[in-house]
Amino acid sequence: MKTKTNIKIYRPKDLVDGSVIGQEGKWVAVPDKYANRPICVVYGDMQMDIKNYKAQVQAYRTFRDQFWTPGSNRTQHYSLGYFKWQPDR
Repeated sequence: MKTKTNIKIYRPKDLVDGSVIGQEGKWVAVPDKYANRPICVVYGDMQMDIKNYKAQVQAYRTFRDQFWTPGSNRTQHYSLGYFKWQPDR
């Protein structure tokens, strides 16, 4: 019998250069809508698990949603949480 898992798979288009958040190395930016569950970030053939978004996040940036319009169901701003890219496998 299959059990339902609450792990979300997130596939970023690219990794982020750490200089955008004042850090070194490669980072992955994950939308804050994934903050309430474990995440498996898959980039190419590598994976990194984020077990607790809020405890492991190392930086945040907030942006204005370019697709937001008054009356839309979208929020006007969104946040990205930044995690040092350290693949588990």
